[in-house]
Amino acid sequence: MFWHKKAALELSINAIVIIVLAMTLLGLGLGFIRNQFSEIGDIEEKE
Repeated sequence: MFWHKKAALELSINAIVIIVLAMTLLGLGLGFIRNQFSEIGDIEEKE
């Protein structure tokens, strides 16, 4: 099996894009969860 340099470059670019998207979604998800837990805490303090 022979790999062309262009195919290897596209594969690495795809991997970098996937990693960036995964990190972005992870950050957004963690921020959303943190926000939800702080709202739950605020509701408990009001009662």
